[in-house]
Amino acid sequence: MTKQEFIYLNGKSVREYNRRSLVAVGIGFLTIFLIILFGVPLMRHLIETDFFDKLLLKRSWFEGAAAALLLIKVFAFRSVRFPGVPCPHCGRPMSFSRLVIITGNCGFCGEKVIHD
Repeated sequence: MTKQEFIYLNGKSVREYNRRSLVAVGIGFLTIFLIILFGVPLMRHLIETDFFDKLLLKRSWFEGAAAALLLIKVFAFRSVRFPGVPCPHCGRPMSFSRLVIITGNCGFCGEKVIHD
């Protein structure tokens, strides 16, 4: 790979990282918003109407649903990978782009990745 190819691929990787990060943060805020918007009023209504007593259900289902939504948020953050072009030798992301451009070597394994 040449320097120009590396610079292009690294910029593309950073843009993808920024987009995924924004989506993950949006999912987190959406999760909290939905819990507040629908969950809290629904819980209050169900408690006022003795819904739980009639069906012998506990309030813990709401906490379970909230935990499930928070897990969705956590997995959304996990899908965000650290930006960088993967090294063809070790596979780790070469996030130190200036070092790679100057030396031409991977910062982790030291193998030559940029060929002029």
